[in-house]
Amino acid sequence: MSLVDDIKDLTGIEYSAARVLALSADLSVMAEECLDQLSEQKQKLAIKYLVAHFLTLQGVNDGKGQMQSESLGDASWTYWTYDKGAGSNATDFGRLARKIAPCLGDIMGDKLYGAIRLIR
Repeated sequence: MSLVDDIKDLTGIEYSAARVLALSADLSVMAEECLDQLSEQKQKLAIKYLVAHFLTLQGVNDGKGQMQSESLGDASWTYWTYDKGAGSNATDFGRLARKIAPCLGDIMGDKLYGAIRLIR
């Protein structure tokens, strides 16, 4: 199974292959030092959840997050984004990626102060 298929199965959303692969390539470079310590299987798993984390925060097309609700009456739209917190806690995928490789928290925007990790 390809990363594109994995992301679709995880998120339930079909993103373009180019978008998934470009984000995966960029995140792999950003996380290289962190992931070097892991087995190849764990590296792939961590990248998969990291990509799913960022894609679900960005939403399908417009970067606003996934549509949660819309109503025609007052033409209002609600987008799902940081409902569980910020950084890696913003999505279940972020928490899974951080569980596999705790150092990925920095890439997802977790705040690190000294030796204590604070997550808003």
